[in-house]
Amino acid sequence: MAYETTSSGRGYSFSIYGYFNWVIRLTIIAVVAWALLDIVITGSLKNINIAYLLEAPSPYMWASMGVSLCIGLSVFGAA
Repeated sequence: MAYETTSSGRGYSFSIYGYFNWVIRLTIIAVVAWALLDIVITGSLKNINIAYLLEAPSPYMWASMGVSLCIGLSVFGAA
């Protein structure tokens, strides 16, 4: 939609990209809040191990994720 101004001088416009931006922000905030609340309630702060999260999945999962990211990002970049 085009950028429109009202009598008060404020402009209102709707953009689908702005909507997705807010959805992504709210999703990240919700996930972080849920994780922090889970850590506080269960008291499992000492159990956070980033190395385990990287080593536990199969190498085939990393390979398929890499291929899918390459294809997806190339299609997204071409659009």
